[in-house]
Parts: sequence; C-alpha cells; structure tokens
Amino acid sequence: MSDTTAASYKPDMQVLTLSEHMPAFADPNDPTGFTTPEQVAIFTHEWIHYLHNLSTIVGMTTVCTYANIWNSFRWTFKDDGWSHPDAAEDPTVVPAIEEQFDYLRILRSASKSTLPRNAEAGFTHATAYKLEREDDLPNQLVDFISLSLEYRRHADAEVEQHEAAIRTHEILEYAAFALEEIASIKLRSVPRAPKLMPYLLVAKLAKLVSPSLDKMQILKATIACLQHPSPPGQLLAILERAEQASQDGKDADAEVAAAAMELLDKQWALAEMTLEQTESVFPIREAMGDSVKHTMDSIRNLLGHRRQNPFFEIDAVGGFTDIESSVARLIHAFGGPIFVQRRVGDPHKSGRDLMYNFFALDPEIDEITNGWLWAHAAYRFIGAHIGDDRSLKATASARSIACPFYTTCVCTFREDNPNLCTTKPWLSVLSSAGTCEFAHAVHMTRPDASVLPLRTHLAPEEMTLAV
Repeated sequence: MSDTTAASYKPDMQVLTLSEHMPAFADPNDPTGFTTPEQVAIFTHEWIHYLHNLSTIVGMTTVCTYANIWNSFRWTFKDDGWSHPDAAEDPTVVPAIEEQFDYLRILRSASKSTLPRNAEAGFTHATAYKLEREDDLPNQLVDFISLSLEYRRHADAEVEQHEAAIRTHEILEYAAFALEEIASIKLRSVPRAPKLMPYLLVAKLAKLVSPSLDKMQILKATIACLQHPSPPGQLLAILERAEQASQDGKDADAEVAAAAMELLDKQWALAEMTLEQTESVFPIREAMGDSVKHTMDSIRNLLGHRRQNPFFEIDAVGGFTDIESSVARLIHAFGGPIFVQRRVGDPHKSGRDLMYNFFALDPEIDEITNGWLWAHAAYRFIGAHIGDDRSLKATASARSIACPFYTTCVCTFREDNPNLCTTKPWLSVLSSAGTCEFAHAVHMTRPDASVLPLRTHLAPEEMTLAV
C-alpha cells in the first residue's frame, strides 16, 4: 500500500508479499509475526485488497476473467506445443482474449494525472467532475470519473489547474487506506499520511459531490460501488444519492446500505451463473481445477457475508483490540492469500524467500495449494503473450518475464537455468512437466500435453530458443 517497501498485493495471483523491511516470518523456525501496530495496519491494507478480490462483484469478475482467458488461450496451440494466434479456428477467440486483457489492465492500472507526483492533499481540491466511457473498451459499459483540480505547490504559491481520473484502482486504494487508518486508530497508533494519488482522490471527489457525508459514509459508498463490474459510475451515483438523502433530512447511512444491497440483488443471479461457468471450465478432478473451484466457493461464501452485512470488513477491522490476535481473527473468519516473505540476500539465490499458505490453517485446503500455484503461473504465462500494442503474440514473440516463484523456488531447473527462469520460464516444461510449478502450469495449459517429449535436461541450443 501506502508503504510499498513494506508490503504489496498482486490481484492476478492473490499473493501478498512482505518485504525484507517487515521480516514477520523470515525465520520459519522462529517467526516473530507482526510486532507493531504499524505492521498490522500495513498488513490490513493489503489483506483488504485480497478480501475485495473475493468478496465483491468487480473482484469476482477479475478472478473469473482470468479463468476464462485460460480456457480460450488453450485454443491457440499448434502441434509444436506452443501458442500461435492464427491457430484458433474460431475468429472470435483472439479478439476476446485481447479485450479481456484490456478490461483487466484498466481495472488494475493506476490512472494518469497532470498533478505532480508528490502533490500534497492539503493543497488540492476538486472543482469539477464528469463521468466518461472508456475508449479502449467500446464493447463494454466501463466508465471512469474525470476530475478537475486546483493545486498549490505550497501555501503561498499560485493556483494551478490539473486533471486526474478515478478508476477502479483508485477506488480500491481509497477503501484499503481508509480501513488501514481504522486499524491504526484501533491499535492506538498514529495513521500514516498517504499520498494524494491514488489514495485520496475519492475523498476529493466526495468533498465536491457529497460535502455533508462523513468519512465512514464515504468509505461505505466506496465499498458499495464495488458490487458492480464497473465501480466508478456506481460510486458517483451512490455519493449523489446519499447527499440528496442528507439534504432531505433522511438517513444517508441507510441510503448507502440500500444502494449496496440493491447492487448485490441485481448482480446475484449473474454472479452465480458466472461462477458456475468458470467451474465448468475444469470438468475433471485435478489440483488446478480444484483450486479454482475452491476460489469460486470462497467467493460464494464471502458474497453471502455481504448479503448479511454489506460492510462487514469495517466491523472486522473496527474490532481490533491487540497486535497478537487481530490478524489471526481476520484470517480465521474470512481466509487469506498465499503470501511471500522476502528475506535479505542475493535475489538470485534459490530459496531466498519463503512462501506460506494461510489456507493451511484448514488441512483440507492444504492439498490444493500446488494447483493454486499452477493456476496463477498459467495466468502469468498467458499474460506474457500480450504485447505492448495490446495484441496477442505467439510464444516465439512473448515478452520476457520472471517466474513469479523465482525467489522461493528450490528446484534443480531453477538452480541450473536462472537465466531462463527470469526471462522464459515456460521453457522449463521442456525439461520435465514435474520440474517446477511453472512447468506444471504450461503442461496443464496445453490441450495435449503429449505433443513434446519431456527430457531431464535441456540441450545447450534449447537454452537460447526464441520461444
């Protein structure tokens, strides 16, 4: 979050990473855990991103979109065992993959702004706003809020005119920051001052659109709008609705809660259909499919919590009482992501970092951890095929990427071929389908895993393959 050197969350992998600056679990034999309120607050921020990944309609859409892309991508393989866009017999497959990646990119990416990068919130206020459609997604109803702002570089400076935008990224970051702030206060710690972008743009919008709402009401409106595949327009509508209720002497809290429940009710049938369609992509019992189906069940369970209490994360974080038990209660009640603990040392040393599975608190879940890793490695493999021009490329032209498990892996292939693992990790499948998690992911993605012979070691010439 707010301190990117301490922790971060990757929604495409559902992985929470603790940096070496927060060594809570650096020693697996003697983990210290979180020892300060500040650490718990930072963790809470990133855990909220995980929660919103699995307990909101927009988060569910993201998770299911990855699974659907994986299913479509399998139709692009040729007999050489690699992906070629022209291999898809259905002409709609490749455009659909490209459009779905555009949707994910817009959801995840921070919006650009003309404001200075270090612009201070105290010297900035919004003067106008407008709801607009995303030009890159002409076939989908995805919107964003353009925001005009006045900014002073210091108290006596001249006023500057600037533009910014609020998309899903800015909404998610505001919600996570606001809940981090609650965690800090409950643990009797001073909240950190966040950057204006991306954390406080929603607050600037709310001050303009709904000046009578308090911070808690704004946070609830922010959470409520996430129950839609395109949150920005919903956020604006809920803020306006709550402000009108306040001006009319009605209960603004009740209006926000009603808006949240209305969105859930409208999306409920479609959400269940989407979950079922995603599950149908994996008709055979195997670890990767089981992990995806477990995620679908988690989404059902957490959306069920929403129908009972649309803002249950506020109550959960608001119930923090001490450093030791707060995080454990969150995980036991609502689950948690796999997370990586970075450690000090050479990043190219195999096994430098450690990977933990919070789900292992439930022994029935531990057995599908490998399948979960394969699924997310597969998503990274597919993502490497999207070029800078946003078009799907053949594997021979795929972007160089590092294996997402590079710093935690202790496989022999990783030790023998670090150059491949940091540029073309999919080549590990040529060595053995069982060599590492990434090899398993590629193996599972191919429609026919027998197209290429598997060998114990790569030949020297294969280590420089274009693919």
